[in-house]
Amino acid sequence: MNRESGLYKNGKRWWLLVKPIVGENVPRSTGTEDLRLANRIAIMLSEFREDRALQPWLTRAASGVVTLSVLYDHRSRGTLDVLAAQLEAATVVDTDIDPLVEKWITEHLVGRSISEGLRRDYERQIRTFIPEGVRFPRSSFTEDTLKAILNGLTDARSKLPLTGSTKRRYIAPLRLFYRYARKRVAGDPIENPFEEADWLPENNPARTTHWDHATALKVLDDMSGAAQAKMTLIFGTGMELGASQELNDLHLREWKSRLVTAPGTKNESRRDRTVYVDRWAWERVAFLKAMLTQPMSEVELRNAFYEAQVRQGIILEPTKSKSGKKLWKTVNPHTIHDARHSYCYTRLLGDDGEPRQSVKFCSHQLGHGSEQMVMLIYGKCNMEERIKQLELAEAREEGRRQG
Repeated sequence: MNRESGLYKNGKRWWLLVKPIVGENVPRSTGTEDLRLANRIAIMLSEFREDRALQPWLTRAASGVVTLSVLYDHRSRGTLDVLAAQLEAATVVDTDIDPLVEKWITEHLVGRSISEGLRRDYERQIRTFIPEGVRFPRSSFTEDTLKAILNGLTDARSKLPLTGSTKRRYIAPLRLFYRYARKRVAGDPIENPFEEADWLPENNPARTTHWDHATALKVLDDMSGAAQAKMTLIFGTGMELGASQELNDLHLREWKSRLVTAPGTKNESRRDRTVYVDRWAWERVAFLKAMLTQPMSEVELRNAFYEAQVRQGIILEPTKSKSGKKLWKTVNPHTIHDARHSYCYTRLLGDDGEPRQSVKFCSHQLGHGSEQMVMLIYGKCNMEERIKQLELAEAREEGRRQG
């Protein structure tokens, strides 16, 4: 960061905070990678703050009505009056796209083959950028405006900035809305804010967390009741959390054959599927079968699973937020979703003494639409680790045969 000017790098470009006449500072891109040019833009804004007649330009820049690069070009050429006239004329045809969002939600999203939950997520996410009932000019649907809003979002629980993967989930409905709106807005078409990829958030590195069978057993033995039963079933089938939460007695009617029906929960096209329960898990859960259908919230299950990891010394005790909630992300626990990864490794390697299974078998157990997903999960493990795991499994098998 350049302390004198307040400039800072965001991606490849220089950014700074613009202070409008009324309101809080707003981060805006200078539109350039050239530090010298960015400094001149910062100096221009300082001059605007000192000149009452020029102060309205600060508000226009902060609100995204005009970009800093365009403002600087006109100031350098002495044509701010021309720019003011252009902006005034533009406001006449600068369509408010807030009403279009409502049409997109009620007409377009309803016609798409997506789950009701995802539809609600899209509505919530698009309204984060374009609040309902608030005028949002077409000209404000720009890279700078959207990026500033995105970078200001925080997690509702931890109050920490959103991760790259979460930010990308906000980008998805924005892209869909842009494709819908660009043909339906009067006047000039909306410029594509996604044309430059350097501002789009990157996904977090793919998680490679998986446990060997012995570690999973150690943590499960430290748990009790419904939490122990549910996590044992997930580790022993690869079933997703949502499916395990929807189990009822009908789904367990083939329990004696080590079969469980995993309810389809992800979307409207996801159907129920029958999955096999690993023998070790079936034997352990036999006397806890009734607890598999016992109601338990995701938060309760997750906390019970994480607390067991702390007690077993696998992760540290996490710090707490001001409200007293434990910030589990700070200690990187083995998540409930990671348990599915551990199941996949165990089944492909035969790490628990049962026969190894094929990628096709694991794909069905996990509920993936194709075997490529399993190959992707398995491919996260580097070659040395894969060889090490295979050799360990072979050694254990040999020991069992000789013993």
